[in-house]
Amino acid sequence: MPFVEPAGYSKGELDRAGERIRVGEDTPNDLALLDNWRASHLYVLNTFQSSLRFRRARSAGGDTITIAQRLKRRPTIIDKLRREQGMLLSRMHDIAGCRLIFPDVAGLNRFRGGVLSSRAAHELVGGKERYNYIDHPKPSGYRGIHDVYKYNVGSTGGVKWNGLRLEIQYRTVVQHA
Repeated sequence: MPFVEPAGYSKGELDRAGERIRVGEDTPNDLALLDNWRASHLYVLNTFQSSLRFRRARSAGGDTITIAQRLKRRPTIIDKLRREQGMLLSRMHDIAGCRLIFPDVAGLNRFRGGVLSSRAAHELVGGKERYNYIDHPKPSGYRGIHDVYKYNVGSTGGVKWNGLRLEIQYRTVVQHA
């Protein structure tokens, strides 16, 4: 099955469609654009989860790390656009996400350190500590670390997806419960 490519629209067109969706004045074309944008993230998601599973297989104790992936559903994307005023569809960084669950914080930090020191050209957005909810829990009590990456490759096959964002969530079993 071939992966869906972004359909040639500009980020401005994407954001204007997102704004119309936010205020409830969307057209069928706006929703088709949203669906294409969402589906195009599957390629990036597949690439990252494959890399994370490979790294897990090579790391000591890797069999104790649970890795899950998901694309945010259309209703959830629309809800986020409506809930977070100023959210741009082109910059929504969690349309694609991988969640890694570890037995303990030490294992989480070791594994994440390996990911952060990887030679991959993907751009870490916001720095290492911006979404560190273990050291700085959310008011709700939520704990975990989120790293946001902007996909970046030089291969002719993957360059079509450059710039799409993906979120990696790191949590312990206790934090996940």
